[in-house]
Amino acid sequence: MSNITYNVQQYSEFKSLKSQYFLWEEGQDYIIPIKRGNRSLINQLGEHRELLKSYMKENVLFARYEEDLVQIMRYYNGLD
Repeated sequence: MSNITYNVQQYSEFKSLKSQYFLWEEGQDYIIPIKRGNRSLINQLGEHRELLKSYMKENVLFARYEEDLVQIMRYYNGLD
């Protein structure tokens, strides 16, 4: 009698990982991971702190949400 084994095939496993975002400034040779908290992001960006704080407060934006982070970065890029 032979030993018959069922379900021996290994299936692929897909995992969804959190998105990561990075900052890059012109003239730099490296990228920096973005910190996903409002205060951390403002400190990390450095310039225009007060403008960023007021913009985020007026528009009720939170850096931990992808859509809000995109809006914050578009505003920041438009400041220069």
